Amino acid sequence: MVFKIGYALVWPIFHILFPFKVIGREKLTNREQGYVVCANHISFLDPVYIIYAMKRKNRIFFMAKQELFENKISAWFFKRVGAFPVNRGAGASGGLKTAESILANGQTLGVFPEGTRSKDGTIGKAKAGAAMLVSAFDTYVLPITLVCKNQKVRPFRKMTLVVGDPVQMPAKTEEQSQREHLRICTAAIMKPIQEGLDQYVAK
Repeated sequence: MVFKIGYALVWPIFHILFPFKVIGREKLTNREQGYVVCANHISFLDPVYIIYAMKRKNRIFFMAKQELFENKISAWFFKRVGAFPVNRGAGASGGLKTAESILANGQTLGVFPEGTRSKDGTIGKAKAGAAMLVSAFDTYVLPITLVCKNQKVRPFRKMTLVVGDPVQMPAKTEEQSQREHLRICTAAIMKPIQEGLDQYVAK
């Protein structure tokens, strides 16, 4: 209920201050299983852009590092946009169990594979966590590229969200180690995100 009310109240103001358009919005709907949205990370507003791009009926829950919840104000904000903390040193406990429950219930999980915001707008080295989740839960990734002028989010500066085609994780071969397989899967996730940036960054 809090999410629905906040969604309706914030939407008109947000859309005026931070206008955006979505390319490939049809790929976000009519999914019959839980899946993972992976996107590049350029501002703290990225989750909000993605929430409004997906519309209210398709709720998304974001994985976020534990440190973001140590401040009361930031904790309040991130919880309201559907984020939950993950202690990266806690293995399969805590936040990862929440992620498993979200996917098992056919809901959408949001992950920023880089793990932190880019300082210069380029896409940094992605961590293996997203690939590990997708492989473990036998689902797929829907890549989203966030693109704006100079990759700097500012009021009244239009953001473009480029939704790519679903990405299935490559099967692990007998010759591959787990580490190598995750590296290949991570590259498969980030490839369409980088392609979206390359295609639309100049527009």
